[in-house]
Order: sequence, then C-alpha cells, then structure tokens
Amino acid sequence: MSNRKSILVLLLMIAALVGAHLALRIRGVPALPVGRTLLDASETPVRLSIERRGGQPTVLSRTTEWRLESPYSASADERVVARLLDLLSFTPVLDVIADSDLIKLGRSRSDFSLSEPPLTVRVSDRSGRETVVSFGVPTPSADGVYARVSGLSAVLVMPTDLLSAVEMPADGFRRRSLFRLTPEDVQSLDVKCGKGMLNSFVREGNDWVSGGGRASRREVEKYVSDLLSVEAVDFLWPVGVSNEADRVSESLLAGYGLDPESAVTVSLKSRDGGSERVSFGKETEGGRVYA
Repeated sequence: MSNRKSILVLLLMIAALVGAHLALRIRGVPALPVGRTLLDASETPVRLSIERRGGQPTVLSRTTEWRLESPYSASADERVVARLLDLLSFTPVLDVIADSDLIKLGRSRSDFSLSEPPLTVRVSDRSGRETVVSFGVPTPSADGVYARVSGLSAVLVMPTDLLSAVEMPADGFRRRSLFRLTPEDVQSLDVKCGKGMLNSFVREGNDWVSGGGRASRREVEKYVSDLLSVEAVDFLWPVGVSNEADRVSESLLAGYGLDPESAVTVSLKSRDGGSERVSFGKETEGGRVYA
C-alpha cells in the first residue's frame, strides 16, 4: 500500500512540474491550445502570398482553380498548392516562447530575425481574414525554424520541412502537366501537322475507330495515356523578367517551330464536350521539344 502511495505522490509531483513548465512557456500567449497549427483548417484559403525580403513576391489566387498572379500569370499545380496549405494547416508547433519570457531572458524578436523576417506568408480566406506567418532563422539544432503568426504574442518553433515548402520559387508552383483530362475522359483524338491529318481516333463504346475501321484498343489507350502523362521540363515564357512581352509574337513561335504550318498539334475532346489542344514544335537538346 505504501508503495502505491509513493508512486501516486511521485506522479502528482511530476504532473505539477510539467504544469508549472507549461504555464511558464505559454503565459501571455492568447488562444494557443496544445497541438496548435498556423492556419485554421476549417477555412478555405483563396489567396496566398509568399514575400521574400529584397525579392519579388509569389502571389497565387483561386476562384475555381489556383493561378499564379505574380511574378507572372500562369496556371498553378493544384497538388503543390494543396501540399503547402496542408503543411500550414496541419503541422503542429514544436515549441512556444512567450513574449513575456523573452523579456525575462533579455531577448527580443529581432534575435530570431522576426522583426524584419526574411520570409513571410500571407493567407487570406473567403471572408477576407488574413493570417500572416513570418519565418526567421533556424534553431541551433537546425531541425526547426523560428516563426511568428499574427495574433499571437510569442515566438514559435516549426519543423524545417515547413520552411522548405514555403521557400519554393514561383516556377515550383506552375502546372507542368500539358493536359487536364484523364484517359477515361477522352472521347476523340486528332493529330495534325499544318492542315494535314496524321491520326484520328474516336471512341465508340469500349472500342476505338479510325478512318471507319476499328483500331487496336490497347495501342490507342497506351497512346492516350502516354500523351496525358507528358509534363513540361522548363518554361521559356512567361518567366517574370522586367522586359517580358505580354503576348508571344508569331515570329517567336515560328522560331520554335510552333507556327500553325509547322507544329504538330494534338486535339482531345472529352465525353462532356470539352476540348484541349497542345502544339509541339522543334526538337531541342536532350530529346526534348518546344510546346
């Protein structure tokens, strides 16, 4: 019985010590429950801005889909944006240092590069509410990074994985897939060079027809699957340089073999009547082509 009492007393002492430590760590920090994350996952973000000290901001916005607004206008990869927002919404805070504790330690936010942060993320939801997250220097162990979030009087420690996702350059958010359709969506496929038709396939039930005759289902579906899996390796326009043209000129397209007379153009139509078209031009080094 005495052993049980001793264990109980010891557990109570440990609990009291832990409680005192937590009270010291979070005193003066409003609304910071255990497991707190940087964003409210119940809200729907519609605008995302990543600001780098001394550099151009990366701005994305969403109406029906995510698009880059700055440093240039381009389609965004929904998966990449979703991954970043998930990290901001579900990555738990590793540690908290209340502002009141900083004063006791003779420290300030500037000691963590949070007075003029090198990297700031602004996320706005449909209601117009904005959450601002700033990132400072890495922790001494280099497995975390100091951060602050609007509305909290504290310095936070976040995992470095989150910082790596936020530091992505603008072109890392660009959509690289050339087609949006899935193989199951494709109803017809045309391949032309100039005005000449190279291939044409139409789906009839479970079969594919070409020129009035039945085509090999396996070969056509592999062809469609290979086309839809193609992704851009790099981008020539737009890239956000200061003297960049608003539109691509016909002479520039011709230089890449993308003029209507030279390009090989693939046109796809979907079951619901939608269509997509991609043109391929001259070959370049490494077995790549302009598109």
